[in-house]
Amino acid sequence: MKTSWLIAAVLAAPLIGCGDEAETTDTSTASGAGGSTSSSAGAGGKGSGAGGGNVDTNNYVRGTFHGIDGSEEAFAATAQLREVTVGGVPTFSCGGEQTNRFLLGITYQPDNTSVGTFDSDLLMGPYVVLGWAKPGGGAHGTSSSQGTVTFTEFGTSAGDVVAGTATAPLSPEPNDPDDLYEEVTDIEFRCVVP
Repeated sequence: MKTSWLIAAVLAAPLIGCGDEAETTDTSTASGAGGSTSSSAGAGGKGSGAGGGNVDTNNYVRGTFHGIDGSEEAFAATAQLREVTVGGVPTFSCGGEQTNRFLLGITYQPDNTSVGTFDSDLLMGPYVVLGWAKPGGGAHGTSSSQGTVTFTEFGTSAGDVVAGTATAPLSPEPNDPDDLYEEVTDIEFRCVVP
């Protein structure tokens, strides 16, 4: 499966920033990330959203992007579970994107994760990765070093569920025209381990 421009930009950026090369292995649990702003299906199905795409109710990520201009943009997408090996350490991300618009995901190392609440930790995980399309083209990728990630379900075997909530406060640079968002709230995620 081809990795999209926004997923590739964001998933690799925080990991490579630690001084290691990132090797991406696709362990996707869904066929793709459709753009949508809401979901209305029951468990096991797909819900139609305002963006014209479908969001898988078994594998999803959603939240609200808060702009520095006071705007709010709802986000919902089918999620994929991806494995990235960094310095020999398996690291996973449950995330999705709205094509050419937003990306949101939770990155974690399974050996350091369980059910519970964790402060964001860019070295050991978990943390929130996110990205958005830049006004002039291309993608702006970042990760939140602040906030928390709460796992309400966690497993590592095929068929297990990784699910929970998160907060992602950001520290936008006032002179960076691509730093458009100050926070992502109401983050919910769910991925089934393939």
